[in-house]
Amino acid sequence: MRRVTVFFAGSHSTRNANLTILIMLFCLGFSNTLFAVTPPNVDLDTLAYQKSEEEVAQEADEILAELAALRGITLKGKVKIVFADKTFFSRYYLRHLQEQYSAPKKENYEAAFQALGLLKPGEDLFSSYLSVFLSVVQGLFDPETKTLFMLQGCHSRDIEKVMAHELVHALQDQQFDLKKFLAGNQDLNMDEQFARTSLVEGEAEGLSLDWRLQEEGRDFTRIEDIAPLVEQGNLFEKVGLKALGKKTVSANAINFPYVYGVTFFQHWVRLNGWKNVGQLYLHPPQTTQQIMNSGYFFPRLIPFIKVKLADLSGGPLKQYRKIWENSLGEFGWQTIFRNYLGDEESAKAVTGWEGDTTQAYKKDKESMCLLTSFLDFRDESSSKIFFKTAKHFLGKKDKILSWIRDDETISWAALSDGRESYLERFGKRVVWLEEIPQGLTPRVRASLWDFQRVSGVTAHQSETHSGSP
Repeated sequence: MRRVTVFFAGSHSTRNANLTILIMLFCLGFSNTLFAVTPPNVDLDTLAYQKSEEEVAQEADEILAELAALRGITLKGKVKIVFADKTFFSRYYLRHLQEQYSAPKKENYEAAFQALGLLKPGEDLFSSYLSVFLSVVQGLFDPETKTLFMLQGCHSRDIEKVMAHELVHALQDQQFDLKKFLAGNQDLNMDEQFARTSLVEGEAEGLSLDWRLQEEGRDFTRIEDIAPLVEQGNLFEKVGLKALGKKTVSANAINFPYVYGVTFFQHWVRLNGWKNVGQLYLHPPQTTQQIMNSGYFFPRLIPFIKVKLADLSGGPLKQYRKIWENSLGEFGWQTIFRNYLGDEESAKAVTGWEGDTTQAYKKDKESMCLLTSFLDFRDESSSKIFFKTAKHFLGKKDKILSWIRDDETISWAALSDGRESYLERFGKRVVWLEEIPQGLTPRVRASLWDFQRVSGVTAHQSETHSGSP
């Protein structure tokens, strides 16, 4: 094995995303491609050495075998490596996006993300993705073709780190079929998709880091405060910050699968060892809350709630059609709040999250859509904190004309555009309405309280409850 003297560097970013650019595209189902990135405009003349494509391919075979041995699994075959230019990567990503999302579906997602503050008004979802990721992509592993695509001319001194990360994905695919795992049963919500991707990226970060440390007689489970180390080494953060502007929103979303994923994975290996990693793929984490707080997942699983709401287009919103519905999860709500609030306040607001659902509705001839959300918390004190933070958020986000009611349980505001925003807390639950036409708020509010709570543990353990305040 070649000695790697750099303790940690390089950056390896997923292909799917939804909360801001990265997380937005997780929701777009781009979970079948795993790619690595490196800073743009690298001056290759300053590098210590360069390698031919043949040398890179040969080294990949060696790294793959070493990773399999370190992981304690049997290697099922070599990985095909293909070198391609930027045009290939551009066409590859665009083709996959267009195949998965028709023009009407793409338009619906854009409208919902713009209403949530995850996309700027008029911003094109695909263009935003391509402009950012094509500026930094260096390679990707494609589970569908079982091929590692490397960018031509990417022979930098960090090539081993990039390949090691991507080759872990190849090993994952040999063991668990990544395409099937990341797609789940085709009914995964956004929070579940992001949790699975964090597991995949967490293992890739952990195992590739372990591979780099072994000649020093060290292993990644012994590293204290591994999250800051990974975040500092994630070169994609710097590029993403430059391209997207807001660190509090974009960089946190971009870093999440790596920073939180590797921390979650480190906790698992410390407690259960490498030989039991397969259990994570048989029974994977289902929420970003479990990724951020592994104590919710092991050694004892703490149940969460899946909230089911009726389609209000059949009731008080008859002139509207539902264009989007999903669970934002603990991290998703943090990301929403970070558009206007600080990191600490945003994180504290959803610490007691237990489940949620958000719906987006739209009239065909209107550009603006309205949002309805229902959130469940583990205790009443948590719902109070969320309610207070949400009021603060809306006070910064909305142009409030006047208050219809504002107290400890209801915050109802008339907006300058003739619509209304509405927050209500009842016990452990909160409903949240945005951009509701005047006169509809009471009816929408009443319908939203007609909900179902389904335990998110397993199908045979689930219990369903319904009720209203």
